[in-house]
Amino acid sequence: MTARAVTVKQSNANSCLVIACGSVRLHKRSMSTSQPTRYETIDVVRGVAVMGILLMNIIAFSMPADAVLTPDTWLPEGFGNRTIWALSFILIDNKMRGLFSLLYGASMLILVTRTEAVGRNGMARHFKRSFWLLIFGLVHFFLIWDGDILTLYAVTGCIAVLFHRMGAQRLIAVSLLCFVGQFLLWSAAFSSTIETDRRAHLPGASVAVLTKADENRQEWGATNSKESLEQIKTLRSGYTNILHDRVTNQGTMPLNLLILYFSETLGLMLLGMALVKNGLLTGTWSPRRELRLARTVLLFAVPGMGLLTLYCIMRGWDPVVTLLCSILWSIPFREAMVVGYAALIVMLAKECAGSAAIQRIAAVGKTAFTNYLGTSLVMTTLFYGYGFGLFGHVTRAQAYLFCLPAFAFMLFWSKLWLERFNQGPLEWLWRSLTELRFMPLKRERDDRPI
Repeated sequence: MTARAVTVKQSNANSCLVIACGSVRLHKRSMSTSQPTRYETIDVVRGVAVMGILLMNIIAFSMPADAVLTPDTWLPEGFGNRTIWALSFILIDNKMRGLFSLLYGASMLILVTRTEAVGRNGMARHFKRSFWLLIFGLVHFFLIWDGDILTLYAVTGCIAVLFHRMGAQRLIAVSLLCFVGQFLLWSAAFSSTIETDRRAHLPGASVAVLTKADENRQEWGATNSKESLEQIKTLRSGYTNILHDRVTNQGTMPLNLLILYFSETLGLMLLGMALVKNGLLTGTWSPRRELRLARTVLLFAVPGMGLLTLYCIMRGWDPVVTLLCSILWSIPFREAMVVGYAALIVMLAKECAGSAAIQRIAAVGKTAFTNYLGTSLVMTTLFYGYGFGLFGHVTRAQAYLFCLPAFAFMLFWSKLWLERFNQGPLEWLWRSLTELRFMPLKRERDDRPI
């Protein structure tokens, strides 16, 4: 498995933390009943995130994987194609992955502390949930979509939980060290590529250096490359061929992702735990304080992402430069944007609390596990050969049109379901497997929302 393939799959799959956040229930110690309470601010953030993650993944669902990292690898449309890629790069890509990792850490802390508050073993419960998350992730990866990242969250979460008693400031400090570690890891992994690119742009560069630089560009972003054509052929074929390719050619992908993205993912989970402890995600900050934080980090992050985009333009959308901007040089800016997004969404959730829109978005967040895996099932059926076979036939602009009906359906069914049931169907299954007994699913009449 090449580093390029691992990088692309990570970008595509980013998804998946949303799942881990969906089924956390909060229990008050003094309550004698099992009626759960929830932080609506976290549900709203998760609802926004699960819809945003589809905007990230729709390119990976619909066209060759290289198109995620560079704009000109498949069906290039000139200015329009590059503009859409740039907007996604600045505002969406990797930000949703970060937001989900943040929420996973937040949910993990809430689960452990609330479980311990009622006299149970919170760590043991978390490890059991992580085991089943790992199983869900492997099933998702091999049988549904190779963009899965649940296995990364399941394993990394078992390390992150060991920090759950640490204070907020120390958690933030350790998370920053993790981000530095991720930057150094990727810098080392791409050191040869970076050095070759630098030497190729020096006056009098040798033929050998220029040849190597051209080979790197072909490897990381050639238009209609051999690998892209092979991927199209595979994913337009039947289910058996697709499954065989995942087992034989991509079977080590979950392990590779763990090795390459453990540090950043751990840092984001720890940061999520810190933002629960200091009250941001639970909504205890004032709107003025939330806005001040969002403004501060976004005024650093958005211009930084914009400058990286400008650098890609100045270098003629060179695939190597674009790749490095996507996964390496954007690290400090995208982590800051995750915090800014979280602060803004929490602020808006509080300002608009009780509105129909917020209620529906929160319902999407409460059923995020089901919505995420349901999205994978629907989109692979639309684009893969065993379904409608649209893979590689749509442009970048056309691909995003598939998101609109998906958003509408999430907003419609999630609230309707929760008026009758306590959890989404897959949230209920995950919880039942963790507890090794069938948990109540149907909502009692007195518990239904008014």
